[in-house]
Formats: sequence, structure tokens, C-alpha cells
Amino acid sequence: MLLLKRPAATCIPDADAELRLLSPLNAYGEPKLRLVWGRDRLRFIAGVFTDRAPNGDLIRTVYDQRWVCKYQKADRWYMEVWEPPEFFGSPDTWHAQLLTYEGSRSFIELGEYPSRGDYRPVTIFEHQETGEMVVPTAALVRRVFSRLGIATEDDVRKEQNAIEDAEAQEIHSTVDDMFGDPFPNGGRTSNVTPTSLMQKLKEVEKRGKADEGYN
Repeated sequence: MLLLKRPAATCIPDADAELRLLSPLNAYGEPKLRLVWGRDRLRFIAGVFTDRAPNGDLIRTVYDQRWVCKYQKADRWYMEVWEPPEFFGSPDTWHAQLLTYEGSRSFIELGEYPSRGDYRPVTIFEHQETGEMVVPTAALVRRVFSRLGIATEDDVRKEQNAIEDAEAQEIHSTVDDMFGDPFPNGGRTSNVTPTSLMQKLKEVEKRGKADEGYN
């Protein structure tokens, strides 16, 4: 098992907690935005690799499949955003563009199609002039997030509640228009119960049969 350790000085619990509060959730209930340490972020690659000894001498050149660091600047913090599968095209397109051969063997250069979506980088935390690493803070995370134009989880929840309330009101209005208000002296059908509504439906059905000449 490959264990990757980050320097203790780069731990960012406050920044990570702040981003989790701001970030909406993806389709799987996971944060849509996240902070990752470059050395922890691996990706699968199939291709030609050159292995060298510590002194730089060539050991071998081999066609292989390996997990490698996704980012060239591995000793940096990155903010990533989750994208749904369709962001990466269709499975057929993915395989057609990334399928490669080595002799009689075939490989998909970047691994299997990301059927659950995947995260992509939106920013690297480093000084623009000196290129030195910048340790994310809660304030810096809020600043970066504000520039992304992404709704917070709280905003998403409020919007969803408003949609659900509007749909519920529409249902109540439709029932009132069809059957009248079961509680004419006590407000509209926002107070209706399943029992009273069923009784109302039975009365409507009974009146319909009487109109047709049934006892």
C-alpha cells in the first residue's frame, strides 16, 4: 500500500472546515468543492515510463500502467471542483480518444470512464510573483469561493425549500379548485388532513352517482 504524508506545517483544518460549510453537495452527497494536497492527488496513466537511478542513470524504459501524481507541482494545495460524468464526454468518446496499444496489449491512457464524475482543479495556492507555496486559510478560501460564482449549500437549500413550498401550494390550489375548500370557515386546504380529503372525495363521488340516477 502506498502511503502519502503531507508536512505537518501544511495542515489546514480551518480552511477545510470553511470550504465544507460553503460548498454545495454533488449528486452523491459529497462536497462539490474540496482542498487537496498535491502529493495526495493521484491519477492512473498508461504509457511509456523512464525509470532512473538516484544518480540519474537510466534503468529502463517500459510501457506500463501506474498511479502518478496528477499535478506537476506536487508540494502545493489545490482547490478542486466536482464535475458530473457528462463533463468528460460520453463513455464511447472517452474510450475512442484514450485507447492506446502496445504490441498486442491495449490500454486506456487515463483509466476507465469517470462514471461517478471526477474533480478538476480550479486554483493552485501559490504566490503569483515568487511561486512559493501559500497555505490556505479560511479567509483565503472565502475569497476564492466568492470568485467562482457557485451557490453555497445554504443558498441551494433555501432555493430547494422555496421550490417545494411553491409546488405544495400549487397542489393545494388545484385540490381547492376541483373539490372546493373542505374548511370554508377555517382557512384554505393548507389545513386539510388525509381523512377529511378522503371524505370530501367520497361526497363528490356520491353526488356523481346520484346525478346519474343511482340510489
